[in-house]
Amino acid sequence: MATHKNLDTVSHSRSVRLVTAAVIMAIVVSIGSLATSAPPASASTGSAGWTKYTLSLNKAETRYIARNGFWAGVAAGFIPNWAARLVGVAYAGWTVNTAMNAESDHKCLKFTYYYGWSMLYPGEYSGGYCR
Repeated sequence: MATHKNLDTVSHSRSVRLVTAAVIMAIVVSIGSLATSAPPASASTGSAGWTKYTLSLNKAETRYIARNGFWAGVAAGFIPNWAARLVGVAYAGWTVNTAMNAESDHKCLKFTYYYGWSMLYPGEYSGGYCR
């Protein structure tokens, strides 16, 4: 029985990672389609530190995710594993909500990845590349 439980745990964590990757890819594809029409001066930027990596988006990308990011949640709703589906829909909602808050506050969306953790954390920022 312990082996079966360990396999379920491995399967669950793998599903969560796959969902996180799928949501990130949906966001990257959205940003990529936006980037083809955006001028080079408004491109996203990233910065790496000792404990984290931050991807900072500009206002146009933030607006695009705030208005169209719900499609990532719709796509996550079709994931067969119920736990992975729940995580994917919740993460997409969290990201879109953060983007909507950032847009209404005239700020920009950023994603922070802490080394050793398995997901990106959405947040707001202003100044710098937020144009």
